[in-house]
Amino acid sequence: MRVHTAFSLLALALMLAPPDPEAEERCTAERLEFAERYYAKRNEGPEPRARLVEEVRQLIERHDGKAPECLGRLEEHRAYLYVLDERYEDAIAEMRAYLDTYGDGASVRTQVTLRLQLGWALVNVGRTIDATRAYAEAARRGAKAPARFSVRAYVTAAMTVRDLGDLAASEEYLTHALDLVRDSIASNPRLEESRGAALVSLSLLREAQIGRATSTTQRDSLVAQLERESAAAVRSLDETGQEGGRRGIALALNALAISMQGDHATAVRQVREAYPLARQAGALVPAAPFVVTIAEGRIHRNAGDLDAAERRFLTARQEGVRIEDSQSEAQALEWLGRITEDRRRWDEAEAHYRAAIPIREEFRDRLGLDDWSVTAFETMMTPYEGLVRVQIEQGDVEGALQTLDLTKARFLRDLRLSHRSRQTLAAAERQRADSLVELRQQARRDLLAARGVSDRLAARQRATALQQQLDRILGDTEGPSPLDVDALRVMLGEHDRTLVAYVIGEAESAAFVVTQDTVAVRRIEGDRIALRSLVARLGGHWRGQALDPAVSLPALHDLYVRLVEPVRDLVTTEAVTIITDDETAGVPFGMLTTARAESYADAPYLLRDWTITTELAPSLLLDPPSDELEVTAVGAFGISQFDVDRFTWNAEEPLPGLPHAEREARRVARAGSGEAYLGAAATKRQFFETASRARVVHVASHAEADPLLPLYSRIALAPDGDGDGTLHLYEVLDSPVRSDLVVLSACETAGGTGRRGEGTMSLQYGMRAAGSRATLATLWPVDDDATVEIMGAFYDGLADGLGKDAALRRAQLRYLDGHEGIEASPFFWAAPVLSGDPRPVPIQTPRPWGILIGLLAVVGLAWGLFSRSRRARA
Repeated sequence: MRVHTAFSLLALALMLAPPDPEAEERCTAERLEFAERYYAKRNEGPEPRARLVEEVRQLIERHDGKAPECLGRLEEHRAYLYVLDERYEDAIAEMRAYLDTYGDGASVRTQVTLRLQLGWALVNVGRTIDATRAYAEAARRGAKAPARFSVRAYVTAAMTVRDLGDLAASEEYLTHALDLVRDSIASNPRLEESRGAALVSLSLLREAQIGRATSTTQRDSLVAQLERESAAAVRSLDETGQEGGRRGIALALNALAISMQGDHATAVRQVREAYPLARQAGALVPAAPFVVTIAEGRIHRNAGDLDAAERRFLTARQEGVRIEDSQSEAQALEWLGRITEDRRRWDEAEAHYRAAIPIREEFRDRLGLDDWSVTAFETMMTPYEGLVRVQIEQGDVEGALQTLDLTKARFLRDLRLSHRSRQTLAAAERQRADSLVELRQQARRDLLAARGVSDRLAARQRATALQQQLDRILGDTEGPSPLDVDALRVMLGEHDRTLVAYVIGEAESAAFVVTQDTVAVRRIEGDRIALRSLVARLGGHWRGQALDPAVSLPALHDLYVRLVEPVRDLVTTEAVTIITDDETAGVPFGMLTTARAESYADAPYLLRDWTITTELAPSLLLDPPSDELEVTAVGAFGISQFDVDRFTWNAEEPLPGLPHAEREARRVARAGSGEAYLGAAATKRQFFETASRARVVHVASHAEADPLLPLYSRIALAPDGDGDGTLHLYEVLDSPVRSDLVVLSACETAGGTGRRGEGTMSLQYGMRAAGSRATLATLWPVDDDATVEIMGAFYDGLADGLGKDAALRRAQLRYLDGHEGIEASPFFWAAPVLSGDPRPVPIQTPRPWGILIGLLAVVGLAWGLFSRSRRARA
């Protein structure tokens, strides 16, 4: 405490004291004399660096408190020397002491440079999130720094967010960096080196994007970009020092792109030219030899030389260990797993993947439940997916299913565990935790208001820091237990149900089938890109185009042949729970056709044979029943008017009215002997209070999925004292929802951004993660009249005591049997999807049912009005 107070007093004195130009001039003169020795000796080894550290220490002591700008430059020198000697903790302590003491008294250049050095040191001691925060602050301050330092800050921030899986933010930073170089290079030719550094980072980003390509066309385009940008990086970089190391990386990535286009001989020759450059850079670019070695191994694999590829990947692992970078080691282990799979050496492949998994898990544990967790884990699934493949090859089907479960809905399960932990805290700790949640939500609101990528990243970092404090209060939590396959089989037998779980891979795919008596696996033809291409054939909605009620009947059958036919003989029950992979998450399986058909009305839809629900992970089927909720059977929310002064989604274009939404909510509440919250009463606060006690929560309002920031997908509720009423997905994730069923009566509430292994980050996902046993939501904007019949019949089925899935199936079949021509297209009846527990909801609904269906007709009108308004705006 005394040390902290002394620093605070010194900082205050410095802020109050006028600048002393003479002190700065004396210090600068001595620093420049020292700098000549510093640049000449810093790369000669530990002993010369130790002497330089002692010199700089004496200079700092001599000028401490008198020349903050000069001291900042001296701290830059000292930090760099510590980093070269891998004295990371010393570097962190010294830089933080300086920044805490002098604050903004240093030059902007020093503020940026020290934070970049601080970030690098934090990375090397495993404090990834703290490092990202330092980089984000460097980038934020970099806007006012000289161009060379601004570019460096942007490039470094881009690298760290890329490693956390946020490829969009990474590309935005690099675009800023390259734009700044373009605008400033005429007056500062030294920026050519900065251009090269930015292009190397952009090339590494392209390589990551290639691995996530969703079509052959997209992949080929990214490969071409990689070749162009890496070649441009080579032209911009010198062959010595740090530039040489980066040039070596660029040469290797360029060779990899050439190999991906089929010219393996040229690629091999070129990648070998990169080694001398990578090695001579030494500690200036420590990862360069690793990147080059991995690239050469991949080139040999592309060329079919598996012996050479395996040797390179073994060397890459040694490089990862040498530079003490666990994530690089894990990457090398994953490539070793792939190459030994190629060679059908299953035991070795299993060993490699199992060695990589704890490394990836350790990194994930460090992230906790912050906003990076989902995107980061998406980049770490390779060893799990490889282990699933190997276990299948070895005949260990149950083990493969357990491994698959570890890749599914991890973030969702962690959120549920966090909710339970918060409920068990003592009163004082619970209050602290709730306060941190509120502060984190404010940081997320700041993110929404932020205009630039640096401000957005800074807000995201504040949210992350608050989450870390919350994690410390909640304490350590155990990771997921292995899936109890025997318990799963017993449960499926008790409910006369079959589980079908898909795993779609980069090269091959499979489907697991679990019944009371069977745990089996079948091959599925096609990889991710092939299946995405097949899904795109369904129609405009699946190609990201305007909605069209015409759905391709041939494509529906082709998908059935690809996905369902291989496992059909193993499915022995009518009730089926399907765990989809990302490539098929937007496809309702009930609309697939079991044979070729000429018309929508007569098509043999799978819906006629199976009662289908979806789930996110096998282990979620084993969740215990929900608590008894006796206060309210149904809580229904409806808003019809959205005046621009109160609902501020889009000030230029107010939300269109939903004239029948309030009537819809009133009728739903009456049907379920519940309560209706209409207009101004349908607030966010009331929603959370109701969601903690009602068996069914029904919301009729506007909704919108955010494809770039899925946590900010939203539903319009009524404003109150806490704001404009907008309910964001991140707020749903922060508050428990105990309902048996949440019905989201708005357009595309099951749509959103797909996260590999986690599912679609949608409003539906948020309700499940917050604790709801099941959700009913829509995959696309729905039609008015169709929804009248389907939703009315759905509540009718619930009142008859049917399971949720059976109630939905009966409602959809009734609609289908009563329509012909285009009106029988799956567009009209397949959009509502059930996720989660299919068991009945014990609600009391007054008769007669025919009147109920008429009263619920407004559900479709509300949905349709919104979908029409969206199409009109498009």
